[in-house]
Amino acid sequence: MRTWIYHESKHPRIINIEDLEAYEEGWVVDPIVNTRDFGIEPEDVMGVQVLGHTLKGIAECLNGALNLRGMKVGQLKEFARKHFAKSITGKKPLLIAQIEGMIDGNPQ
Repeated sequence: MRTWIYHESKHPRIINIEDLEAYEEGWVVDPIVNTRDFGIEPEDVMGVQVLGHTLKGIAECLNGALNLRGMKVGQLKEFARKHFAKSITGKKPLLIAQIEGMIDGNPQ
């Protein structure tokens, strides 16, 4: 499975998740952010939690997009439902095209 990885001082990379252990210390699968960049003070527990949930959802969507072709039909339908609140139908190539359109902002 392919995933984005993040480092505090380097650009994000896309790797096979199985290769993560081979990377130097400091690489993680969760985005590294400064809450103040989003207008949220670290002491704002609720704001930090909402931001964390939002970023996790975005990261899951991006990582899923890297792996669309490896998903089964049911997984593709669930991905569209979970990340875009859309019900999609069709064969696998059409489902992938529909999801890619949603990601690009051009639903088919």
